[in-house]
Amino acid sequence: MEKVVYFSYTPEQIVKSWVANLATPPVSDDTRAMDAVAAGQCDITVVNTYYFGGLMKKKSNLPLAIFWPNQNTKGSGVHVNISGAGITRHAKHQAEAVKFLEWLSSEKARLALINILFQR
Repeated sequence: MEKVVYFSYTPEQIVKSWVANLATPPVSDDTRAMDAVAAGQCDITVVNTYYFGGLMKKKSNLPLAIFWPNQNTKGSGVHVNISGAGITRHAKHQAEAVKFLEWLSSEKARLALINILFQR
């Protein structure tokens, strides 16, 4: 049986503690956040993996790595973006839309999107 741990902190208290512990002022985008870690201004940041992939393609020697929390058989895992597509009932070009979605779900398109967007 998995042990459940409850904390007596409110979300507001937790976020306030994070803000009080910031190593640098917040930055406006993921790439700048990773640059701050690489420059030693802070130890960790939270970013979208596709920005990590794009930055590493440009600057492959940066001392950065992705950490996936709770990746064990009993862990809760991590957030995953899920994308979906559909065709509305009244679409004017349904046959073309079907062909486009079929292409998007093909191996060729999937690999192209991974290489462009760094998303899996």
